[in-house]
Amino acid sequence: MNEAQKNIEGYRLSEKMRISSKFADSALRFEILEDATTQCPYNIAVWRDLQNLIKEGKLEKDTVRRVLLPSLLSQRERMRSEISDLVKEKQATASDCFGDTSGYLTDSTGKVALCRDKNGGSFEIALDKPSTVKQIHINWWRASNALKYKIYAMSVNGSYKPLRSQDDERKTGGYVDPTSHLDGWEMKTVRIKVDLIQGRKDNWKKGVYFGIRTFEVMGIADDVPMEVFTDKNLHINTNEGSSGQMGLISSTDSTLWRGGNRHNWIEIDLRKICILNKIEMLWVDGAVPEELEIILSVGDLDKPEVVRVEKPFHEVSLKRNAASKVRIDMKGGAPVLQELKAAGMCYGAKDILKMRVMEFYKQYYYLRTDVDKIIDDMVYQD
Repeated sequence: MNEAQKNIEGYRLSEKMRISSKFADSALRFEILEDATTQCPYNIAVWRDLQNLIKEGKLEKDTVRRVLLPSLLSQRERMRSEISDLVKEKQATASDCFGDTSGYLTDSTGKVALCRDKNGGSFEIALDKPSTVKQIHINWWRASNALKYKIYAMSVNGSYKPLRSQDDERKTGGYVDPTSHLDGWEMKTVRIKVDLIQGRKDNWKKGVYFGIRTFEVMGIADDVPMEVFTDKNLHINTNEGSSGQMGLISSTDSTLWRGGNRHNWIEIDLRKICILNKIEMLWVDGAVPEELEIILSVGDLDKPEVVRVEKPFHEVSLKRNAASKVRIDMKGGAPVLQELKAAGMCYGAKDILKMRVMEFYKQYYYLRTDVDKIIDDMVYQD
């Protein structure tokens, strides 16, 4: 494709890496191919070789996590500061006047959403996360732009607030296909609603009063930490002599965990790479160890992150450190735990690969769809 041709040196290097990877073992081959997608993400052959490698089933999951960690961290750093279209390809809930064209409000195909009701209509779009809206852009179709409209934003408390209207817009372009630009706001927003009140009938006898080529909400999405220790498939190991480990993360198992030695430990395999905000430990009647530290590791990395904790060992800030395994080391005392909780954001291998695809194929809807399908078809479970 054109983008690959614009960086011919990167493409050539990725091809050399792809071909040379065939002579490496599975772990090294995965590392080479993953790096090749960085050198030239538009080399489709590299993505297909990744798919075939994963299909072989010889890869250790720890290797996959270690190799993908740098990509995840760089993507997250970019996402935390980069302004992007928060509604791109999100499903809109729209009035009947749009018929079967409402899907075109936010897609990347170049098709147009058309409302033929002179009394107007509306549409709503939910955002993935609470977000700060910086700008809104509405590219109208031909002359059928809204002469009067209102834009509402829903805050995290679940209530809509009218924030913008046609009075706040700056228009660019001419009479045909103009674009309305509106400034954003500081309120954390989870949903956008647009009421189209008064339109302009088109001059092409199609009976269209409101035509929208693209609706963009530019902004920055916030992290929303989720409960991490909720997956019943998480694998838990504890030291010999302790008991009741399944009750630590289960909402239905009330069994207490009891340490049985002077040196006790609990290790939880998260099965994904998680960016952890905090861990909470609910002890029974003050039955805590004398010393405690939390060890965070990703895959087979040699140097884990060690967090030394001071009493009373209830809530520990992990400062968004990454981990696919969490180990709690305890010394002394007779610890009895009722529950463990952790908050953070978790990413599977396919999630991380798709984040990279979204970054580089943002403007290429059909190619992005093709590469996403390659990733979806990868026979891999975290």
